[in-house]
Amino acid sequence: MEKNAIENDRIAKLRRDEKLARGIIVNEDDLSDDSNDQNMIDGSDGDDKQALLPSTEDPSLWQVRVKKNHERIAVMALLNKSIDYQRRGTPLSILSATSSDATEGYIYVEAYKEVGVKEACAGLTFIFNKFILVPKEEMPVIFQNDKAKNSELKTHQWVRIKNSGPYNGDIALVEVVDESKVWVRLIPRIDLSVSNSKDRPSRFQRIPQKLGYFPSERMEGYRKSKNIILGKHVVMVKNQIFYKGFTFKAFPFKQIDSATDIKPNNEELQNFISLLGKTSIGTRP
Repeated sequence: MEKNAIENDRIAKLRRDEKLARGIIVNEDDLSDDSNDQNMIDGSDGDDKQALLPSTEDPSLWQVRVKKNHERIAVMALLNKSIDYQRRGTPLSILSATSSDATEGYIYVEAYKEVGVKEACAGLTFIFNKFILVPKEEMPVIFQNDKAKNSELKTHQWVRIKNSGPYNGDIALVEVVDESKVWVRLIPRIDLSVSNSKDRPSRFQRIPQKLGYFPSERMEGYRKSKNIILGKHVVMVKNQIFYKGFTFKAFPFKQIDSATDIKPNNEELQNFISLLGKTSIGTRP
């Protein structure tokens, strides 16, 4: 009996670790064994595609509408709420919550019943009252690695920025792709007006591009440094990075439009060429 108890504890730990790897576990009471867990432990394969599909005994997955760009905040809010309710002795009836860079405005919540999802989301202002049951056959796709979905991004590829403030819709060149974000080269958009000036753009006006902009050494926060990720000696002004008339910024994958047909228009291309042409001969731009 004692040996069986130890083995059950080991299986439970493996199941919890697997949940942590694919999302956020929010109810540690969900430690029951099932055939998929046993197959994973035993190393048995079976039919690969069928093994990925949840059984009728597994929990379901709901797609929950949230405020755009608040996906991870919503997941963390559910985690904190779950921890709070767990300490009170009234745990929530959800098993995990996660977000995907490929799905904007939604998170995914795992539970056995929809009512459990609704109760968990109640009172969180940036979570809307819209719950969509994900079909069983589509569930494995949700947890695919977001990096893999963006593995075709290449250095010096043309992309456009989407859903990102002043740079929304701007053309950019990919510089570095890492596990969670993409570093790109852009024509800077800089607000040079005085903070109390009448000429300062309103919240409804777009900050203009500044072609050939080079920060002054007299600017507050000005400093030169070597950026390890970009491999360049750059100018830093507060949190902004400048290099030979460009600004370099990091964006999450979901804010990068990398369709194969993206190309700059004539004006955009000429702007880039005018700056790239100023780089020293033999020096990588």
